[in-house]
Amino acid sequence: MTLDATTAAGRGHYSTVDADPYGILDVAGAAVPGVLRSFLLRPDGSPMPLPDLQDKRM
Repeated sequence: MTLDATTAAGRGHYSTVDADPYGILDVAGAAVPGVLRSFLLRPDGSPMPLPDLQDKRM
């Protein structure tokens, strides 16, 4: 996965290529607490499991 962090005014960004997917979620969760929550829940409010990526790590 690639993590892109936008810079002020959205005119640029920094990319971290081939980042650990779970690490990306940790960084995003720490940077903007609560924002990811609505994206990680099903419409009924139950948690959406993340894909099992353990076997795909390098």
